[in-house]
Amino acid sequence: MKMAWGLTEQIGSWVMFFVLAPLLAYLRFGGVYEGPALESCKYYGMIGFGIFYLVVIIEALKEEMFDGILSVFVPFYALYYLFTRSGSLYLRALVAAFTVGFGYDVVVLVSGLLSEFIGKADYWIRNGALE
Repeated sequence: MKMAWGLTEQIGSWVMFFVLAPLLAYLRFGGVYEGPALESCKYYGMIGFGIFYLVVIIEALKEEMFDGILSVFVPFYALYYLFTRSGSLYLRALVAAFTVGFGYDVVVLVSGLLSEFIGKADYWIRNGALE
């Protein structure tokens, strides 16, 4: 008995997530890598997360221009779009797996960059020029 395509796609995306998420989490947090190898793992994981984020933005622009524009200008709207409006189940599974493995590193990176930007904007507002 053959299942409907939608059900097969849903099962396949869940299997993809349940295979990749623990594997990536184990590689990142399981003590497999230490020192420079761990830093390389985090670096390439964040690059992969960034590439998938750009793919989601492109998909949002292709499907609905307004969602694409919001994805470009509103931080993390692309993730909201992916998990609530998009029908790309395999892309959803890949991004979710990378979020499990490298989401913490991405949040630390983004918060550091945002903190630096806010500090420079605050200095500019107070003094009228940047250092």
